[in-house]
Amino acid sequence: MSHTTTYGQIITDIKRFCEVAKKRGHQVRLADKGKTIQVQQYGQNWVNDAVAEVHLKDWRFPLAIKESGEIMYDHWGSKYDTMDYLGETLQAYNQELVSSSIPFDQVENWTTKKVANGDVVITLEY
Repeated sequence: MSHTTTYGQIITDIKRFCEVAKKRGHQVRLADKGKTIQVQQYGQNWVNDAVAEVHLKDWRFPLAIKESGEIMYDHWGSKYDTMDYLGETLQAYNQELVSSSIPFDQVENWTTKKVANGDVVITLEY
């Protein structure tokens, strides 16, 4: 029986996602350019065509990220309260991805605010 799930968000910058995950204290393994790696999930389930593996803290099995940006994961057997680690890492990645595209040399002022659902709102003044 497979426990592997595909996460709904596609990663558009895999290297950046891995850097964010590493900064947050998670273990990261990247495939050499043009190659793939195998990532083990539950039992005999493997993701054979991953380009990155991110082992979130307290997760039993690592995330497998495919070249397409799909995130394959298996949370079975992990600490019950650690699913947020994936969401928090994705939130930090999204914030960094958006921030990197802002032309700060043209912005007079900006503020960030975290809203109730966990999203971050960035307000720019030109």
